[in-house]
Amino acid sequence: MESSVFNGMFFMLSPLVFLCLTAYAYYQKQSNNTFELEMTMKYTVFQLLVCRMLFFSGIAILVNMSFILILSFKVEIDIFRLFLLSLIGLFLFSAGLLLSLYNGQVFKRSMVFIIIWILGISFYLTQ
Repeated sequence: MESSVFNGMFFMLSPLVFLCLTAYAYYQKQSNNTFELEMTMKYTVFQLLVCRMLFFSGIAILVNMSFILILSFKVEIDIFRLFLLSLIGLFLFSAGLLLSLYNGQVFKRSMVFIIIWILGISFYLTQ
């Protein structure tokens, strides 16, 4: 596989762990009927979302680093470059998601942003 395609795929997929953790947390709130309770708390939903995103991003960084290290034993790769691409991808995805969620309509805007992220990176990879 060509190096630039591999790097682009890793950049696109680095927020995957973050997305899985966020989807699981949302599912847990919906299934336990605690989402409405969270709306009545002293803190706003946006503040809780930012804290959760920070925590999930930390976990995603650790998982991505572990994946890079395991992959480096099997394939000749530039560990530092992949680690930086992972961090940049995760940061840009988180910042874009926060920006898209700032004005409300959480579910709709987050789905639109995720679809744009996937289509944009896929378009870049096919060039």
